[in-house]
Amino acid sequence: MPGNVGIINSAGWPAPNYVNPEHRAWLPAYAGTLFAVGTIFVATRVALRITKKAGSLGIDDIFLGIGWLGGLAFTISTIMVATKYDIGRHAWDVRRYNFENILRIVWIQEFSFLVCGGCTKIGVLLFFRRLVDGTYSRQWKYAVWSAIGFTAGYTLAFILALIFNCTPTEAYWKSFDPAYTTKYHCVDTTSINVLAGLAAAISDLYSVILPCAMTWTVRLPMRQKIALIGVFCLGLLVVCASVVRTIYLHKVGHESDITWVLFNVMVWSVLELQLALMCASAPAIRVLFRTYLNVSVSRAMRSTSSNRYQTDSAKWESSIPELSRVAPRRISDPDSRPNLYAGPLNRGTTSVDIRYSPPQRHLELFHMKEVGSKEIYSLSSVEMNDLRGR
Repeated sequence: MPGNVGIINSAGWPAPNYVNPEHRAWLPAYAGTLFAVGTIFVATRVALRITKKAGSLGIDDIFLGIGWLGGLAFTISTIMVATKYDIGRHAWDVRRYNFENILRIVWIQEFSFLVCGGCTKIGVLLFFRRLVDGTYSRQWKYAVWSAIGFTAGYTLAFILALIFNCTPTEAYWKSFDPAYTTKYHCVDTTSINVLAGLAAAISDLYSVILPCAMTWTVRLPMRQKIALIGVFCLGLLVVCASVVRTIYLHKVGHESDITWVLFNVMVWSVLELQLALMCASAPAIRVLFRTYLNVSVSRAMRSTSSNRYQTDSAKWESSIPELSRVAPRRISDPDSRPNLYAGPLNRGTTSVDIRYSPPQRHLELFHMKEVGSKEIYSLSSVEMNDLRGR
């Protein structure tokens, strides 16, 4: 979101209403809830990595941690600007001395957004690099490193644009204070707002298409392949949020009701960042669900099979009531023993040797594979074995 918000034109504003204005007050609860959910996802991923149930800790987790800190700063600043400086009101219902504070927090939000979004995407791409590391596919390695370079490059460029947008930098927010007399210069960067939004949307889309294409080329069971692609396609939600945010970014420099538009930008920015953190943690969360779901399914199937076995045994025994009333006694001549399965019994026999056992039912139990096998964290090994087997 780099760039100044433009000069506010208050010529067509209605009379201010500071007593009972139209106010959207749900932003703090909205931002706090999304951040809490995103934090649960990230914490679960880190816990699984520490216990080595979903791979080991790596540099991608460090970038994800930095991204989470950026998301924390963005959430705190969003709650602050909504509760203290009336960002949910129309611009004409906001007191003039609040504009400087609003723009100061907006600057912090822009910086936090770039750090969170950039580091989260780099962390995701570094995770993909682990998948292709050690394989014979150079095109996947080049594709991943190109995406990392593009994401790091545009993130750094827009951070510098934000810092040097105004000279001095404090003029970004102090220029809205009528008492500010320091000479300053700011570049009109309303077009960069759209460019930043498009770059973020493109990198989000790239981060979805790349793993889907990689997974499709690896030899895996179709059900597992579709499941993994479905996890990666959750990133399309981030792309949608980024597109909507870019539309509102375009309006920031072209509408006078600046606080109302900035509210919409913050709403979609919070959603985009937290969805990105959730999607970055989704593969590890899938391992967790797969582990406990498989254990539950295995126990349920064993219990069901055991019940069926006991039921079949009881039915089999009850189907021969005449034999069950005969007192068993061994006959000296083995050839004279009745064949229970071959034909009818000799009715003249008063004592027979009955030795039967219920039919052994084949139990098809669910054998849970090792969690790490053919999982997202070992796709590279699967591909490598596939190539060696050719």
